[in-house]
Amino acid sequence: MPLPNANTPWPPRHLAPAFQMFATCQVWWEGDAEKLSASHGEPARTGLSSTLRDRIKRLFWGTKPDVSNQIRQIHIPVAADIVQTAASLLLPDPVAFRIASDDEHANDEARERVDKILNSPQMHSAMLQGAEAGSALGGVYARIVWNASFKDHAWLDFVDADQAVPEFIYGELSAVTFWEVVDQNEAEDRVLRHLERHEPAYVEFYSDGTQTQVYGRIYHGLYEGTAITLGRQIDLTEHPETKGIPVNEEGFVDTGSADLTAFYFPNALPNPMFRGKGTLQHFGRSDIGDPAVIGLMDQIDETYSSLARDVRLAKARLMVSEHLLEVKGPGKGSTFNVEQEVYEKVGGVPNGTPVIEAHQFAIRVDDHLRTGEGFLRAILRRVGFSPYTFGLADDSAAAMTATEVDAKKDASTATFKARSGIWKSVLARAARTLIEVDAAVFETGAVLSQELEVHWPPSARESVQSKGQTLQALESAKAASTEWKVRYLNPEYDDIQVAEEVARILDEGAVADPLTLGADQPFPDPDPNTEDQADDIGDDGDELPSAA
Repeated sequence: MPLPNANTPWPPRHLAPAFQMFATCQVWWEGDAEKLSASHGEPARTGLSSTLRDRIKRLFWGTKPDVSNQIRQIHIPVAADIVQTAASLLLPDPVAFRIASDDEHANDEARERVDKILNSPQMHSAMLQGAEAGSALGGVYARIVWNASFKDHAWLDFVDADQAVPEFIYGELSAVTFWEVVDQNEAEDRVLRHLERHEPAYVEFYSDGTQTQVYGRIYHGLYEGTAITLGRQIDLTEHPETKGIPVNEEGFVDTGSADLTAFYFPNALPNPMFRGKGTLQHFGRSDIGDPAVIGLMDQIDETYSSLARDVRLAKARLMVSEHLLEVKGPGKGSTFNVEQEVYEKVGGVPNGTPVIEAHQFAIRVDDHLRTGEGFLRAILRRVGFSPYTFGLADDSAAAMTATEVDAKKDASTATFKARSGIWKSVLARAARTLIEVDAAVFETGAVLSQELEVHWPPSARESVQSKGQTLQALESAKAASTEWKVRYLNPEYDDIQVAEEVARILDEGAVADPLTLGADQPFPDPDPNTEDQADDIGDDGDELPSAA
């Protein structure tokens, strides 16, 4: 299927509920107080500029804060903390990609490209960014891209969920169209969008009864439209960001692989918001898009806004009788010197006593913090994270045993296992397709016949001391082989390294074969001459006299 026709509504109408959710999640993820107010129906304030300079002027740090236009709501970035922690929990260390041990067709070129492309810091950094976006928006896409003038290999580029229009068949991604705004003129309502559609291979039939398999394709198109419509398709050369894309006369690029070159990583499934709603039901569940979670985050902001109000009201203020004010003159007002220590008795005041009263309200810090923590714990339960992961430990945490600490992390561990399982299954296909496309584009000669093995890092690092105690217990119980113990202690080892380490351990612990020393061999027959000579030797070593 080629790219969409002109004047198509964009994004498509059937995905409107999802893009509304994306917009809400984006605002909470970004955490801008003014955008939060606008997104929840707060009317724009007249004369209120949104430039960074004007925002700073309205803050406490402003030289003359504009109190009348200050936003009194305090936003606590709980949403940003959740998605960042979710990404760090999912990917605490780099993922290891290895060629399957039973892949007999894999060659050295394939192993070299796997290490160069996949087992690299750039790959880990890209996955971290993708995981954070997936936690915020409910999922993230990855596409295979390449540019020979920029890199000498293909790589995975992660795309946010609100920049894609997917198509699913029985829950599996069958095609997807990525889009981005490359130019925009709000005054003229003119928007330039670049569309990139990924399709897998298909079989093409001819009239003579023959057929041939067509490789996967990536279509590219540049559209000039409005904020809500796609508009007409124009030539790619009309914008600098698209003029260098090497498409053929039909507007696509061959991928050299039969598989789809785009992949979807749902954050969590199912999504009750879109249950039974066609394509929408295959979208993942956002960690911060749940209406209940949004309501609780709003309550946290209200709690801290109340605390900030207590801080403002608790500023020390003096109530001073007007008789103590110093008149500066006509039209110049009156002042009160707070450094003055002695005052003369002022007449005309009831009871003859001038008024100087200090007012300072208490700040209910503990009450507010406990309330906010309660709301946060409720959010974490809904999202599937342990409060312990966010530093909300009990007072007795210092006396907990290792088993009790692990029990407090059970919720986060279960969430980690579920999400890492989703990512592993998709990454295994994505990695193999990536190596195939890379081999076709850069002619590397790399060959694979199976999906790559994806070794996921554990959610938490276990100390060497803890591992040693575990191994000692297993050794005493004779419950683990040497190979298992080596893999447990060194999860980053491949099969060859494990085999070598096992061989060294067995060699060092081997007991010498007593048969090789002759201990169990029968004694040889004594030499008669030697026996006679031995009889002539006394106990003290002197030769005995002859018995003549």
